[in-house]
Amino acid sequence: MTNKQMVKAFWEEFEAIHKDLQKAIRNEDREALKVLLDTLNDQLMLIAGCKCEVELADNGFYELTFDTGMNKTAQYICACLKKEAPHTIVDEWIINAFRQPLSERAMHTVLNIKGQQYTPVDFKIYYDIDTNMKAMHVQMYCEAFKSMDEVRQYDIARYLLELFIGELELEARIASLRILEAPIDHENVVLLPNFYEDICDIVIDQDWTSYSDPTVIYSVYKLNEEVKAMGLRKDITILATSNPILFEELQNQEQDSCRDFQDKGGEYGYCYYDRKDESEASAIRNAQIEKELHELLYPLGIARTIGSGIGTKHCYIDFAIFDKPLFLQALKRINEKTALELFYKSFTA
Repeated sequence: MTNKQMVKAFWEEFEAIHKDLQKAIRNEDREALKVLLDTLNDQLMLIAGCKCEVELADNGFYELTFDTGMNKTAQYICACLKKEAPHTIVDEWIINAFRQPLSERAMHTVLNIKGQQYTPVDFKIYYDIDTNMKAMHVQMYCEAFKSMDEVRQYDIARYLLELFIGELELEARIASLRILEAPIDHENVVLLPNFYEDICDIVIDQDWTSYSDPTVIYSVYKLNEEVKAMGLRKDITILATSNPILFEELQNQEQDSCRDFQDKGGEYGYCYYDRKDESEASAIRNAQIEKELHELLYPLGIARTIGSGIGTKHCYIDFAIFDKPLFLQALKRINEKTALELFYKSFTA
């Protein structure tokens, strides 16, 4: 079964039980809610490797949030899940492809650690603005950290940051995180529940790029232009990707992300074509081709582009493919109707 087919099956299951979900949420029936969520989450683990959460928002809408854990494959799939949601569900549910800032769950968070309760206002954030990275270096303090080992400290800190500033801003804005043993004197200090507001103000004041979701945050790599290696992708001199972990794995000849996506009915791969222009012209042309392919394939739930590269011999466009048979059919038709001939190769081939 392709990932696209699995996404469709998920929504069929959700449509069948969503009224029961709403009833369980309204009645605060935790036992019934757990049974229903377990059914959905078992399916979601197979589709995207993540789980979901549900709640009743202040505006009266029911809310469904996919908890991707900042995993890129999960982010791509959950973005597709949101896009493919039936109108009957969209009319009654707010669907979040990734964790939003300041959710109801965040506001009611209480940590019980060794018999002591800690609320979000017990956590202080100290931060420095890095204008070169267009990001922030964060230090966090709370008395609760003293009773934890280092791994537990960072797990709790990252979880709380994700709850309060959201998955998008955590990925886009936080360059580093450190746990403090004691409070410090610092110019920029704020309680955790107020940190998101500071981030928003900084993004505006510093004129940083705004992002709609984590799947459109790109990293750019400049590779050794002196190396003119033979073979596909070995000639790349500059590459942009929304999946840096995949890039690093491929550089190290590892395929963990590729195999993980394959297990979920998808595939990471790339199209390539002969480069005919000078470097700047090639980059502009390749970016336009990438944009056009994304706008053609993504609305159909077939694939999405996740990056591109310029090589000395070829130009490349990278894909997360949700339905390989449909993708190959679409590629054949594209090649029949355009002068440009695109060749496809899987990263696992």
